[in-house]
Amino acid sequence: NLGSLHYNQKSFEPALEFHKKAVEILEKGDQGLPLAKSYSNLALAFMQLGYNMEALAYLKKCLIIESKILGEDSGEAKTTQFRINKLISKSRSSDNIKTPRLKANPTSLPEL
Repeated sequence: NLGSLHYNQKSFEPALEFHKKAVEILEKGDQGLPLAKSYSNLALAFMQLGYNMEALAYLKKCLIIESKILGEDSGEAKTTQFRINKLISKSRSSDNIKTPRLKANPTSLPEL
């Protein structure tokens, strides 16, 4: 995928645009793991560009899908939860996001 290619080359703005296009296409039909992966990719690009609130919103969407399909104890869901917690912790230290620490259960995630 072109978004991942740009991301790996540290061209985060083009990566963001390609990941947005992938999400737009997948949201029209597929609600499964490919969409979750695209949400995750988009979140990572947002994080690299410093858009923490946007990243958090897409990680939340990713976690909901992964937990529903794979279970909240799956490796994928745990990785996404780790990223959410890391982002919140990082943001708290820089005072960008004032959000309570999230639990693994995606239904307990705050609305953004």
